[in-house]
Amino acid sequence: MEHRRRSARKREAPRPPGANAGQDDRDRTPPSRSGSRRFGLRGRLLVAATSVLVGLSLAEVLIRATGFASAIKPIVLSDVESVYQRSDNPILGYELKPNHRDEQADSIRSYAFTNAHGLRDFERDLDKPSGAARILLLGDSVVEGLGIRDLRDTMSAQLEGFLASPRVQVLNFGVSGYCTRAEVELLERKGLGFNPDVVVLVFVENDFENFNRGAARLAGFTDRPAIVKALYLRSHLARLTMIRFDLFAFGADADPGVWNQQAIGDNNVVDGFRRLRALAGQHGFGVLIAIWPQFTNSNVVDLHAMPDDPSSLIVERLARQFGLPTVRLSARFKRWLGEGGERNPRLRFTIGDGLHPSVEGCRVTADAIRDALESFGLTAGGVSRGGDLPAAGPADPEALAVAQQRGSSKPDYAFRHADLGYALQQRGRLDEAVAEYGRALEFKPTYALVHYNLAQALEQQGQREQAFEHYRQTIALNPDYAEAYAGLAGLFRADGRLDEALSHDRLAVRANPRLAEAWYGQGNTLRLRGDSEGAADSYRRALALRPEYAEAHNNLAIAFQSTGDLEAALDHYRKALNVAPDMIEAHNNAGLILAARGELPGAIEHYRKALGVAPDTPELRDNLGRALLARSDTDEAIVELKEAVRLRPEWVEAHFDLGLAYEHDGQRDAAVGEYRRVLELSPDHQAARRRLESLAP
Repeated sequence: MEHRRRSARKREAPRPPGANAGQDDRDRTPPSRSGSRRFGLRGRLLVAATSVLVGLSLAEVLIRATGFASAIKPIVLSDVESVYQRSDNPILGYELKPNHRDEQADSIRSYAFTNAHGLRDFERDLDKPSGAARILLLGDSVVEGLGIRDLRDTMSAQLEGFLASPRVQVLNFGVSGYCTRAEVELLERKGLGFNPDVVVLVFVENDFENFNRGAARLAGFTDRPAIVKALYLRSHLARLTMIRFDLFAFGADADPGVWNQQAIGDNNVVDGFRRLRALAGQHGFGVLIAIWPQFTNSNVVDLHAMPDDPSSLIVERLARQFGLPTVRLSARFKRWLGEGGERNPRLRFTIGDGLHPSVEGCRVTADAIRDALESFGLTAGGVSRGGDLPAAGPADPEALAVAQQRGSSKPDYAFRHADLGYALQQRGRLDEAVAEYGRALEFKPTYALVHYNLAQALEQQGQREQAFEHYRQTIALNPDYAEAYAGLAGLFRADGRLDEALSHDRLAVRANPRLAEAWYGQGNTLRLRGDSEGAADSYRRALALRPEYAEAHNNLAIAFQSTGDLEAALDHYRKALNVAPDMIEAHNNAGLILAARGELPGAIEHYRKALGVAPDTPELRDNLGRALLARSDTDEAIVELKEAVRLRPEWVEAHFDLGLAYEHDGQRDAAVGEYRRVLELSPDHQAARRRLESLAP
């Protein structure tokens, strides 16, 4: 900062050359009195304007030379259709959009639904119903429900169900990436309007970070005047000023992580707990801090113990200082683990990443929070008004210091490039996506997710060897990365190396048995190996995890079709089309089954729907033509079959089918011409030879 102040003084020092020139003129030629009156004010204004322009020009040159103005590096959201939007509140940085809808949501990058208040929750009236009680669940992606597809399976919804009272509502106030201070800010800005009786804050291991993780990935979608944007792009002086004073939100765009971090401060958990205590006192709601553990392959672990007392956690000591009750959720998870079922906590209680809860993980959490609320007197056959909080404890300087130390990390700017790369990849701009992933890895070479996404982008580009390498690096960094094993299996499968593919399919399933894509990939490998029963079983497992997995329905139908179970095949083709109405293969195969059964109207409808999606597909034209011919719609059949031949002139069977249509229509010469063309392309085509013989004069 001192260097910057010295530079500012230097910018003020040069005087405009016009000032000395004016003095010399007065010494040589005194102006007349009337001239002085006529031109004095105008001249002084001109000199002042010139001085300002020259000064600004010199400042621009100096700032360019010193590089004080940051380079233009746009920071963008994953997608303009993101479930998140910029917040004007720098402590929040971003928030969920109200009324967001995304039928293709993967529940990782986006969600299918947010309510009118911008919550991943059911629709709620702002006014609390008479006689009702409300619990607000604060937290980050753990509460928001990352990876949970059905809103009814989130921990807030399951807790509402466990409380078993129509008078109780549990509202989901989770937002991915929020730290404790931001969660309390969201409560103050939005949650208090819902008049909560109890606030439960789910504390996660990275909540000590003094920034919101998503803030480093914001987009500059601020609407600004054209002249402002032009100045920002062309003038280093303007850019420095706009960023320094956050004019037109350029400060947030230039470095949203710092913008967010400065607003949050250097000890966010302490500040957040202090503010939470004050709000509870002002508004009369009860508080519970639920401490989220880490899940490994063999244990459930509480993190961040006090250095001077390993039996207590930092967050517990901080909460005690402010009189906020706490509960460790780990004890309930360990109890459930001992009651049978999957013995791997990571696989059982999380979506496979050791952090974000699975549906069962949400259920255990809801069960534990319900009991904790009751033990602290916050529930009794429903939810009572919060009442008085426990007395605040004495100051705990050791806990304060350790918390501040834990929060000293900076925003990880690899996120910016990683998310931009993902957005570009989703839009098919693969070269740019690969470049962004490369930049992310420059910041963080051990970023497993980026290696995985880069592998996928390289695979889409046809750079298979490089894709292999990045899938392997992903696994080296995270041996439990099931998606990377599945990616390698897909590459081996495409190369016809089915034994290696199956080996990696099994590793994917073992790493995460809840990953539907892993079972789907294994089904594909088994089908190629001729194991229809094994393939069908794998597809069923995929569908048990993801009932609306259209590709799995389609491939299960193919497996049934190969064994002759056409009714089951047709059923799954229809299920696939219920989810993905434009799936060409499902329409075509369903059409083939119906045509073989003589159900020609249904077959024709499927072919036409598929052609509506892919009109230049010769196989569909040929299949439709044959179905129309079987229904004696000869003229239409000829039109479709001629189009099939035009699209693929060397296709033997299309020429033969067209010959049959001409023959059926009485066009003997045209039929002969098509059969002869068949024999030119395939001299051993006996059916064409017989048709020619039958048409001989």
